Amino acid sequence: MLTRLNMLFEMLHQTPDDPFLIYAIGLEMQQTEPQKTIEMWQKLAEDFEDYLPVYYSLGKLYEDFEEIDLAKNMYEKGILIAKKQENHKILKELQTALMNVDF
Repeated sequence: MLTRLNMLFEMLHQTPDDPFLIYAIGLEMQQTEPQKTIEMWQKLAEDFEDYLPVYYSLGKLYEDFEEIDLAKNMYEKGILIAKKQENHKILKELQTALMNVDF
């Protein structure tokens, strides 16, 4: 029986340039393999810098590892992209995350 993770990897094999699939694989692996998720999402942010969801999630994961400067950096990059895309919902989430990490 195929797991959801295996199905996502199979789909990614068929469409390797789909940022959503890379992001979804990271979500599935986040609890069991957080370091691999960080590596995967870092590459996602580099290769698909306009893929906005990765900035909040990667920032939170950095926070979990107490990498506060890296978390702030992700939130700040995401804020710039959210402004450029005029995505007010994600902009507010990123601004709140950045504010909370400062306290």
